[in-house]
Amino acid sequence: MSNDYSCESYQHAIELLQHFTISGTTSTDPTTHLPNINFFLPPFWPPGTELRVGFMTGTDWQKMEVELHAHEWTRFANLSLKFVEQRPYDILVDFSPGASWSQIGVLSKLATIRHQPSMNLADVNTTISGRDRRAQVLHQFGHALGLVHEHQHGVKHPEDNLAWDRQALYRHFGQSANAWSHDQINSNVLANCTGDLVLKPVFDVDSVMLYGFPMAMFKSGHGKEANAELSAIDKEYMMLKYPGREKAWDEWKQHEWHVTPHTQPGL
Repeated sequence: MSNDYSCESYQHAIELLQHFTISGTTSTDPTTHLPNINFFLPPFWPPGTELRVGFMTGTDWQKMEVELHAHEWTRFANLSLKFVEQRPYDILVDFSPGASWSQIGVLSKLATIRHQPSMNLADVNTTISGRDRRAQVLHQFGHALGLVHEHQHGVKHPEDNLAWDRQALYRHFGQSANAWSHDQINSNVLANCTGDLVLKPVFDVDSVMLYGFPMAMFKSGHGKEANAELSAIDKEYMMLKYPGREKAWDEWKQHEWHVTPHTQPGL
């Protein structure tokens, strides 16, 4: 397991919850005293939708890189991505320096109506590896199709809980360029998302929606390498939420989830 992911890279990987809390409410977990994000509006697009994707900025190479990797989702989700140069847009991509982030699902449209980007891909450039660029595009387009962060899954199996070093988190993000307060760190990193509208039934350690974390963030001293490919559960969940690519399941309980044994150190 690689422990080479820097705190700076992780900082750029975090999307602030302000980008999607419009679709939910927050409450406080009585045990951990951390916020829960409770979604009450489904963020998913209607199955079969053709999503119009545009760019605010970017070189031809960056645009081609995004298009190359983003289409991977549509192999499993009954959606199509049409990259266009004129409005209207459903997803509007920018490449501004700083953090990478995306609106969640249909909230992307609200941003584009206001002539604002719905996604920022700060790390799609030649300074990072092709693997990391692919991971970034797949992750952010996963958000744009309605997926939330896997590390904020509200229903984790006990052995899968991320053993955060909370004081290390507070020190890093409090002193970084973000200068976050403890409350902001709780919301942006430690909070759990809850509700059947957005969550897979299990925590998926192989999901492309689970970011890599530097070892300093964990009590165990082990880091987590970012996933650069869709997991089996990512694919099956997309087929469930956007039926049409494969035969849809009649009942939730009839679905067979291919869960990888959770033996990764540091998780």
